[in-house]
Amino acid sequence: MWSSPLRRALETAQLAGFDPRPLAELEEWDYGEYEGLTSEQIDERRPAGTSGATVSGREDAARVGARADAVISALPPEGDVLVFSHGTCCAC
Repeated sequence: MWSSPLRRALETAQLAGFDPRPLAELEEWDYGEYEGLTSEQIDERRPAGTSGATVSGREDAARVGARADAVISALPPEGDVLVFSHGTCCAC
C-alpha cells in the first residue's frame, strides 16, 4: 500500500482502514505560483494569450509523467496493490 505523503491522501487511506507507505512520486502536480488558486484567480493573474505552462515553479508534464512511470515500474509483478494519490498526479 502506497500513498502520496500529502496529508489528505494519507488521511483518506487511514480513514479507509489502511496504513500505507508514503511515496513522494505520488504527490499531486506542482502548480508553482498558481498553487492553491482557483481558475478565476489564475485567469486574473495570467497575461492574456499566455498558457499555464509558463508559470514560475510549475512542474511540467514530462516530470509528472516520469514520476508516474517510476511508480508503475515499482509495482510488483503479481498481487494486489493499493495506491492513494491525487487526481492531478496524472494516471497513477
